[in-house]
Amino acid sequence: MKNWKIGLVLGFMALLITACPGPSGTTPEKGDFSLQANSLSITIGQSGTTAVTITRTGNFADLVNLSLIGQPAGVTPSFNPSSADTTSILTLNVDNTVAAGNYNLTLSGTAAGKTHNSPAFTLTVKPKQNNGSFSLSASNIDITKDAVALANIESLASGTSSIIINRENGFSGVVHLELEGVPAGVIASQKFTPNDTTGSSSSLNLEIEANAQAGTHTLTVKGTSGGKTATTPLILTISDKADTTKPKIIVAVPQDGAKGVPDNSKIVVVFSKEMNKQSAEDAFSSNDIGAVSFSWSNGGKTMTITPATKLKYSTNAVFKYYNYNISSTAKDLAGNSLENALTVKFSTYRTFYKTLISEKSLDGFLHENGPFPATGEGYIVVGDNNSNQYFRGFLSFDISSLPNDLLKIISSELNAYQYKLEGGAYAGPDQDNLRVLDVYHLNYGTSLDNNDLDAGVIGVGQKFNSAPTIGWKKRVVTSWTQDDFENRNTRHNKSQYRFNFVRKTDNDNTVDVAYFRSGDYGANSGQKAFRPYLRIKYLAP
Repeated sequence: MKNWKIGLVLGFMALLITACPGPSGTTPEKGDFSLQANSLSITIGQSGTTAVTITRTGNFADLVNLSLIGQPAGVTPSFNPSSADTTSILTLNVDNTVAAGNYNLTLSGTAAGKTHNSPAFTLTVKPKQNNGSFSLSASNIDITKDAVALANIESLASGTSSIIINRENGFSGVVHLELEGVPAGVIASQKFTPNDTTGSSSSLNLEIEANAQAGTHTLTVKGTSGGKTATTPLILTISDKADTTKPKIIVAVPQDGAKGVPDNSKIVVVFSKEMNKQSAEDAFSSNDIGAVSFSWSNGGKTMTITPATKLKYSTNAVFKYYNYNISSTAKDLAGNSLENALTVKFSTYRTFYKTLISEKSLDGFLHENGPFPATGEGYIVVGDNNSNQYFRGFLSFDISSLPNDLLKIISSELNAYQYKLEGGAYAGPDQDNLRVLDVYHLNYGTSLDNNDLDAGVIGVGQKFNSAPTIGWKKRVVTSWTQDDFENRNTRHNKSQYRFNFVRKTDNDNTVDVAYFRSGDYGANSGQKAFRPYLRIKYLAP
């Protein structure tokens, strides 16, 4: 009876101990897990396995669901079991599409809301060990070179070889093809079709350039697969096609009928083919150009002929002609004669003279204390009055009649008729400096008003006259007229000039003026002969 009671008490105490929390008053940790797998090597087309180890800590007891990360396409994983306790077996199937090499893989495990990855491990994919061997054969290529077509880049001659891959004793490897020993002028950038093959044939297309040497050339087709190599000769025969095409003259400058040819011109003749230089030079002739020298460019197709002395321009409006010929004795490198003999007649620039009368609507004079009649008086006035106020004269010339193809103005002379003097114009101690009449180049456009009295000028003024005599006064203004011609579109086709004494007034309270005829002077031809004019000499075709 006593023993029964003691047993009951001990069992009750054990129950209490089991139900009570630990010393800290918390529930014990559930624990965690980690993964690991060994690296492995598998040959292409085969499979392999590696053990997966699951290491647990604490009281972790849940099954871990396994998966694989990082495998390339063509590698298929499977786990046995896929949900494991402490170990699993990973099987990897590697199909024939996977390239040989090393791949880093990672295990992933999920359990009880936790996910962990293993350290990376390596899958080494090894190439297949090919049994047997292979050999190659190649058909020959014969190409006929059309030198004319190739030189003009109209086409490229080409040929094709059939490559046979003879596989022996079950050889199934990928064969990589290469071409060796390619001679100059043969374009070898073309790939084999296909370049890498598991089949039994391929093809190769070759093209040749104009510089490919005729003859028989031995090239080598090389095939490699793994550690195996095979070669076979490829015989390329290049034959020249007889060149019977006659050369032609494509361009000749100056061309027949050309006008206004500059005096420093060279004769340039362009042929359709490379020429025999000596025969082409001997075929040139001219009765009036004189001694010449020859030079060549464009691969022997362009002949440049340089006269020893400059060509001459006509001294008047009559044409100055030159002639040259290229006879059919000119030959190309194949000995073919020129198809089209050439005869050219051209002319250089001619010399013209033009007299331009000043414009009556734009000739005139302006007064310091305007308004003052500016135009229509038949004269212009330059000087000062008895109030010491100054006058300035203006002349305008219309140059629109000069031809647009004018080469240059050889000379231009401004002429104005001084018909009356009043007071002390040009007189006194200042005659050699301040009492000099100057002419200035300017552009006042299509109207003359008091705003033009002190308008800006173009360049520096020039002395026009210092002689107190009646008669024609003149000044060479070639560069000014050339400048106006070159800027005719913005200057309204005008060449315009201003006349004034160097000093505005001598402050002597007397009239000191010089009178010149203007473009609106004269009721008859005798009077009109005294109007201002520009005498221009120029070159044009």
